[in-house]
Amino acid sequence: MIEGGKWRKRIVSGLALGLILGLAVGLGLATGNTAMAQEAPGMAVGRILEDIASEADPSQTYSVYLPSAYTAERTWPLLLVLDARGRGRLGAELFLPGAEAHGYVVLSSDLSRSDDEVEPNLRAVAAMLQDARRHLAVDPDRLYIAGFSGTARFAYALGVLKDRGIQGIGRVTGVISASGGLPQGSKAASEIQWRQPDFPLYGTAGQWDFNLNEMVAQDEAAAAAGVPHRLATFEGAHSWPPQALAAEALEWMRLQAMRSGLEAPDEEWMEALWAKRRAQARIAEELGDPVLALDRYRDLLLDFPDHPEAAEVRQREQALEKLPEIRRRREIAAEYRRKEDAYRDDVAAATRTLRTSPNPPVERLLHDLRVEELRRLAEEAEHPEERAGARRLLEVLAGQVAFYLPREFFAQDLNAAAAASLEIALAIRPDSAELWYNLACARARQGRVEKALEALQRAYDKGFRNLEHVEDDPDLENLRDDPDFERVLARLRSLKPRPGTSLAPL
Repeated sequence: MIEGGKWRKRIVSGLALGLILGLAVGLGLATGNTAMAQEAPGMAVGRILEDIASEADPSQTYSVYLPSAYTAERTWPLLLVLDARGRGRLGAELFLPGAEAHGYVVLSSDLSRSDDEVEPNLRAVAAMLQDARRHLAVDPDRLYIAGFSGTARFAYALGVLKDRGIQGIGRVTGVISASGGLPQGSKAASEIQWRQPDFPLYGTAGQWDFNLNEMVAQDEAAAAAGVPHRLATFEGAHSWPPQALAAEALEWMRLQAMRSGLEAPDEEWMEALWAKRRAQARIAEELGDPVLALDRYRDLLLDFPDHPEAAEVRQREQALEKLPEIRRRREIAAEYRRKEDAYRDDVAAATRTLRTSPNPPVERLLHDLRVEELRRLAEEAEHPEERAGARRLLEVLAGQVAFYLPREFFAQDLNAAAAASLEIALAIRPDSAELWYNLACARARQGRVEKALEALQRAYDKGFRNLEHVEDDPDLENLRDDPDFERVLARLRSLKPRPGTSLAPL
């Protein structure tokens, strides 16, 4: 079986950040108060360094990005990135354009985790933070943490639990929460929810993200606490935001730093940002999207309440608010939020059936869960909120049957349940190579050799190319003497191997 994002073998360089930063001036980095960056441009600034072993904790590795203007003659805000599957380079690449444009140092962990205990994330943050403070010219008052899914909840918890002195982290200046809202589900989580944030909170979520509702709840909590807040959505499911939105998050955090006095206000830069954001709202109006335009105007007023042109923008906001289309689309969005609660109950009932039935009724479950109806609405419904809402319900289901339930069923040797769960998932995501591969594993463990080989062939047809994993996977043991299995292996060997891509939700 492939668990989302866990098939890549990591080669750690073994070089500690302190070693890299403490070498000769020619490396182009800075240690202590000695400026080195501008003496050797292009060496180690302005590009990502991967697989850096932590000096503070050698078991930890991460990627580093220093903006090309980096020098130790000044201090820089520090962004720690915690990907849900420890994809350190991915996190650094995501925030690179924004870090370069707005002057952030980025460290992105290879060992952060969404679904495990808290300890791995604490160790990752502590190691990166200690290394950065020891060897880089980072501003001690400007620590930002970005997380995705479970690591976003962890980042929020770090921010509100600052008084506990966790790992010496101190005050968190701002949190970027991607597709993960308030911590939930435990006594500790309940305590965290009662604590109000005192830091800017920038949230992102796909419009059909199964965690969208909790992101709305987190944004409302930030508003109630009176702290700067933003919830930006994009066309997509449960994932990090696009690079452009990640850059906007860093831009927004910089604006909040200027407004709070952590960074000297740059009036020219702030005026240019006002003009850019106002133009975005106008363009949304001109393109016939009053909902997006209204959101843009509101965000503008939150960020620039005292701007000389704020009254004019407020009039435009109030005019849009009265449009019948706005009211109708809001009603649809609210209706689907209510439907989601009921649909989660349906998914829970289906989960019980999968767990208890020796031969789970896949076709009946697909009917009860309205998979075909929701797929049709997601494609053909009149209003964008209805299309997004239907697709979000499908993602609520897929989040369980494509990832969490198969992982549980494989661990418990419930192979019929795992296969049935994956068949439901493939009715939603028929082009997922990873799901076809995992279905092959489940069927092979059942002893259904012919059906397993059929699924393995489909995985290959959909782009599965991880030869090493196929050769080593014990889940496929029942297939190894079959000539058709050898033919699949021969096809994989004939192609240049490339890393697989995780399509599973987190």
